Amino acid sequence: MNAIFLYVPTSRSGVARYACELAIALNQNGTRLTLIVPVDYEFMHNANSAEVITRHVCQIGGKTKVAVLFSMIRQMLQVSAILLGAGGLRTSISVHLVSSYRPLLQTIFHLLLRVCGVSIFFTVHDILPHDVLGGKRSKGWARLSQSLVYRSAQRLHVHTKIQLDQLVQDFGINPSRIVLIPHGVACVESFSSPLARDHRNLLVLGSLRANKQIVGVTRAVGCLSREGFGVHLSIRGAASRTETSYLITLREVVSQHSNCVSLIEGFVTESEFDTELRNSGAIVLAYRDFASQSGVLLRAAQNGCFPICSSAVAGDTPILDLLGIQISEPVEVEEISASLRQFLSLRQDQRAKRLSSLRNWIQSNCGWPKVARSFAAWYVAELA
Repeated sequence: MNAIFLYVPTSRSGVARYACELAIALNQNGTRLTLIVPVDYEFMHNANSAEVITRHVCQIGGKTKVAVLFSMIRQMLQVSAILLGAGGLRTSISVHLVSSYRPLLQTIFHLLLRVCGVSIFFTVHDILPHDVLGGKRSKGWARLSQSLVYRSAQRLHVHTKIQLDQLVQDFGINPSRIVLIPHGVACVESFSSPLARDHRNLLVLGSLRANKQIVGVTRAVGCLSREGFGVHLSIRGAASRTETSYLITLREVVSQHSNCVSLIEGFVTESEFDTELRNSGAIVLAYRDFASQSGVLLRAAQNGCFPICSSAVAGDTPILDLLGIQISEPVEVEEISASLRQFLSLRQDQRAKRLSSLRNWIQSNCGWPKVARSFAAWYVAELA
């Protein structure tokens, strides 16, 4: 008998939503599992409504770095207790982690569970942490610490082939330990949202990080405003503790373009997230140093919001071909401005046709029923 647990340490994030939707899809697929989440999990109602079995642990947080670290350790011990308490003479325990602690703590957690006979599946959303991509930490140290995380898990899951190749080439991970399953997204009924009424309303949404080039997007919109395009950019999100200096820079640049750019700081709730997408003509995803698959891009498309993105966001998918617009390298103000001009020159019927093609591709390749079947097959194969 196999007991499968799906575990996410964070209460409110795109990864937290991902874990909930995956658990629901697997439950509907007939794969019974238990979802381990913090007590203040934002998506608890969603999981309970879908009759997903849940177990609760303490939330991560605190006013100081030491307090945050101790909350991580406490949560880690509580999860360990849940997993080990589920064991029996004829029961094998497996846990699928869809997010992580700090690398060294994560490695210790993996090794502790493995010593106790727990099988570990780990979803790699980002090959390197965001603060490394933003230049806040040494890439050399980050690669070493992340390598320990990847090597201490028995099986790894990635969203794109680019990620898989990076794990093999940069971290020396055996490809037989890696499975590629795309990011999931709600299917069929979620793809009926109409196009936003004014395509000149542009959006940047989510965590305010340097690798998203939000400062560059702001300056590009300022250029287009001076050219008479009548555009407006709304920036919504919160900066992490490691990105406070970037936030200060962003505030200064936004203040210089207050006639065409607005910044609303703070965490964006799930209902606000979709409302912002439905009220915007396009979302600008000018990412650099990004090798995952963007759940925001998928949600934008299903809400009728046109994604204007870089190749780093689209990865090895046909998304850029379907949209016909790409923010070229090196993803600076000039390249962002050019892609925005191209988008603004499209007629409404052209935007609608391209979005429809993208939604059809997403539905065929990334719908949760198909993704859940892939995960269920992976679990069965690995636990046989």
